[in-house]
Amino acid sequence: MSLQLDSLVTDLIFQASAAIDQKTLIDGLGGQEGLEGKQLLDIDRLDPRAEMELSPSMPFRRRGERRLMIIDEHAITPRPDPQADSWIRSDLRPAKEALISTCQKLPVRLGRLVSVLEADGTWDQRKSLAMETQLAAVDRFSMLPGAPAQPRSTERPTKSMRPPTDRGATKAEAAKPAAAPKAEPASQPKPEPKGPPLVAHDVDGKVVLVFPAERFDLDVAAALGKRDWDQIVRRSDNLSGALRDRIHRDGASWIAPLEFLSEVFIDGKPLTKADFEKSASAANDGIRSMDVHFPRFGPVTLLEIAGKGRFVTSLDSAERAAQLVP
Repeated sequence: MSLQLDSLVTDLIFQASAAIDQKTLIDGLGGQEGLEGKQLLDIDRLDPRAEMELSPSMPFRRRGERRLMIIDEHAITPRPDPQADSWIRSDLRPAKEALISTCQKLPVRLGRLVSVLEADGTWDQRKSLAMETQLAAVDRFSMLPGAPAQPRSTERPTKSMRPPTDRGATKAEAAKPAAAPKAEPASQPKPEPKGPPLVAHDVDGKVVLVFPAERFDLDVAAALGKRDWDQIVRRSDNLSGALRDRIHRDGASWIAPLEFLSEVFIDGKPLTKADFEKSASAANDGIRSMDVHFPRFGPVTLLEIAGKGRFVTSLDSAERAAQLVP
């Protein structure tokens, strides 16, 4: 497979339990028109060492997960001298929004495009490479599955490192029965951060999660966009096993409080009170709503509910969302 150096690669890691037919996959990737001129690379057909070269973060793929790379040779204007110029000057924000849309439609646990985008959508590869190196820590991982990642502390030293020993004493020690190995203590689960539990509602057969203020931030929004439910739902949340299975299988909508209007964007700029007063739609029961963009997630609906405050939600109906706000 021959590729130009300045190709745009969208990296998707699907949930291990995901079962996707071809039509659903193509629709989730933007349809036949959206895939025209692009190449799809099934990573599982490659040698693991080739995957490591393509993306050093390969070890973060969990057992049973499938990985797909979408390669677009036309999204980026080629640089005359890539070795001397690390700056990708094409605006990659539309590609980022397309990735968010794909992660919302398909059971993707992790979707990646570019680590660091500048405010104008361009990409400085030096920043991405630095973050990728810190994230992947390539030298800690084995190139071959099953090989030790680092020298073990129990490994025997080489002969040149051994101090002189008494051979007679060595034979006597060898005659003694070997001591039974000490049982290692069972690993304890990592303590969860403190905070109130999520509240789950069933709305027309779909799960809707209501976040308290203490449980919602940009990292949670990013996890929602990637459908990384393991980072969102905690063991302490009062959700049944069947409900957790539904969330991992079918996904969930959500509602969360918003402290400042400037946390959301409209036309690429932070929302101001004047813009909200001018453009918000009024509904019954003192509800006003507006379509906005939430960083690290994508399009959402902004709600202002009299007596309760402001909220953002992935639900399409502002009135239905307002009914679920405590």
